[in-house]
Amino acid sequence: MKINEDIWRMIGDQLSLSTEELAVLKENPKYQRLVARTPRLLETAVVAEVVSSHACFSGHTVGDRFVFDGFGNLVRDKNPEKVCIYALNAVTPLVFAAFELIYADKDPNDMLFNTAGCFDVGVACGGVGNIKLRISTEKMHSV
Repeated sequence: MKINEDIWRMIGDQLSLSTEELAVLKENPKYQRLVARTPRLLETAVVAEVVSSHACFSGHTVGDRFVFDGFGNLVRDKNPEKVCIYALNAVTPLVFAAFELIYADKDPNDMLFNTAGCFDVGVACGGVGNIKLRISTEKMHSV
């Protein structure tokens, strides 16, 4: 698999890798596959949208969206002012799964189990509030 040297250089610069460290990555088929998918990752946003909400302490409501870039970073200007750590914890495995599907050259929007909820179970079950979030991917420029 031939991978554009500019992409390797970008990754090395972004991660502050030494020439030796970058050489180790270049020899590993796993990282070759990751780097080959970099153009797709750069144009992909993973979105966790609140699909239900009741008594959320952070004030998250239906329609709120948590937007991650193609490398898993929360995009500050595309998210609510407050972001609940427990909501992020709930969607972390789904965000990871979306990236794994991209690495496998599959469509993450075909993920069967794409919904998660915060661990607060709501008043009826001894908690306070609860939200549920659904994961999807979009083109980064359209979010």
